[in-house]
Amino acid sequence: MIAPLRALTLALLALAVLVGEAAAQGSPHRLKVTGTWADGRLLATRIQDRGGKKDPGVGKVAGTIGALGPDHELRIGPVTVAWTDSTAFTGLAADALAPGVTLEVTGRIVGDARILATAIEPATLSADVLEILALAEEPHQLPDGSRAFRLLGLPVVTPRRVLAQSNDLTRNPDDRRPAEQLTVSFLGRPLTIGGEVGTNSDMQRGYDLEGDRRDRSLQLEQQLDLELTYPLSGSALIFLKAKGGYSSEREAVGDPLVFDWALERGESWIYLDDIGGTGLGLQVGRQNFHETREWWWDKDLDGARVRYDRPTVHAELAFARDVAPVSIVGGASDPEDAGIRRWFGQWGWLWRRGHRLEGFFLAQQDRSGHPAVGARILEQQEDDSDADLRWFGGRISGELDRPRLEYWIQGAGVRGRDTRIDFASAGGDSSLVAGQSGMTVRGWALDGGLSLATALPGRPTFTVSYATGSGDGSPDDGTDRAFRQTGIHDNNGKFGGVDRFRYYGELLRPELSNLQVVTAAAGVRLLRSSSIELLYHHYRQIHPAASLPGARLDADPEGRDRGIGDEWDLVIGLEEWRHFEVEAVGALFRAGPAFGDQQGTTVHSLALKIDYNF
Repeated sequence: MIAPLRALTLALLALAVLVGEAAAQGSPHRLKVTGTWADGRLLATRIQDRGGKKDPGVGKVAGTIGALGPDHELRIGPVTVAWTDSTAFTGLAADALAPGVTLEVTGRIVGDARILATAIEPATLSADVLEILALAEEPHQLPDGSRAFRLLGLPVVTPRRVLAQSNDLTRNPDDRRPAEQLTVSFLGRPLTIGGEVGTNSDMQRGYDLEGDRRDRSLQLEQQLDLELTYPLSGSALIFLKAKGGYSSEREAVGDPLVFDWALERGESWIYLDDIGGTGLGLQVGRQNFHETREWWWDKDLDGARVRYDRPTVHAELAFARDVAPVSIVGGASDPEDAGIRRWFGQWGWLWRRGHRLEGFFLAQQDRSGHPAVGARILEQQEDDSDADLRWFGGRISGELDRPRLEYWIQGAGVRGRDTRIDFASAGGDSSLVAGQSGMTVRGWALDGGLSLATALPGRPTFTVSYATGSGDGSPDDGTDRAFRQTGIHDNNGKFGGVDRFRYYGELLRPELSNLQVVTAAAGVRLLRSSSIELLYHHYRQIHPAASLPGARLDADPEGRDRGIGDEWDLVIGLEEWRHFEVEAVGALFRAGPAFGDQQGTTVHSLALKIDYNF
């Protein structure tokens, strides 16, 4: 374990030198701004950060044609668009261009407020809406509290009371809602209606490592999410979400499909922005607690959160505790979630353009209580751990422009006490509490990586990463030194493609506990908004153990060898359409010597996800 950690430390020191040399130049910072053009400026109503990975010379403009000019030119608001015979027209022909037609134009930025189009297609924006995507200059504060900057050489003003962060509040990065959603007037204010209809299928083979031909499970899910967004005022926002759907599952070949359906309450909160001019916001209700890599948390919880936002600083503090069942009809609650109280803390500082420093902490108290030894309970009520734990740590991440290199390094520690409960079968659907034991928890974890984006055909991206979570070599000394993740993590992120995926393996999906994970990946972009990525993962335990926390296998290692095995993932994402997105993931896992006689056995899975966003 020492050698990989030493190599990672040296790599990060070298990276810090590169960051220091490149930080003065800064990294490209692209913004997508939606608003109205009036009085010689773009008055922003929505701002989205598009990062700096793409070619800074490429921009977009969307809006209604105001006038046609000579020599293949037109104007959209203040922007002049030119096109040539090589410009790709989709959904309309060049002779259909006329004042009043709404377009989306992608092309090269050839001057202030000028774009040479490479692609032109119809858009669905309102007649008075203008949308620009381009590199942004540094903003500055105006005397009235609003912010101003230049985009595509044009002045942009963001009013102080605009809920510019509403997109971050209402959108999960795993979702891809269209820019223009159905909007109706309600009590004189716009009520936005959106959501998605999705279908997921997951086929798995060989998860028991026994080579049984019948071990082929199939899971099918269909879900409808309905979302309502309503501004009570310029500084207050309500968001409501409901989830409904059904699932069917077959455990093995020849088994019947088992159906289940449920209706659940999703996010339902009110947000108050910039209270008293302090920059503080308050969000109360069921809300999504999410951070970029989902290494710490990604879960909907009932709670209250205070946010502080400034151009280069973000901080939040929250308390969460479920106050009502999530399921309205159908479904089942998880006894492990009962009685848990959580305090969250998170802050981020954009210390250089494109370089971010973050800190995190989570304090968890389990107040569910546990039954006495000898008590009889239902199997579905089993909760084998009552833990009071504290996690703390940080992350530094960013992007360099030359070469286009993304980096991240994050670390965490966990401390606290855990009471473990052992159960024995009591016949039927009952269990007997067989024993209890308490232990001190002391663990740590590290995760770091580099992702290089090239300018080669297909824009290939190459990524390497290493992650390790401590293990416990002395299980009988009363202290558990194995790291454990928060339980509300997802280990879900993105490398160079359009899709987010589980970066510790789509098939195995292990928790970073008593484990080392080495990952290498390569991906290419396809068409305009699609990608294909191939990933390899190598797994090795810190100490040989007869368990692999979080893993989806139906078999456990024997506890005599550290080699867990290898996994290969193929992730294909297609997002060429405004409303549809398709994701296909194929995975293969090959068991290592930790599984004894089952070493070399392969496990397969294939997942397909299709979503319609509205």
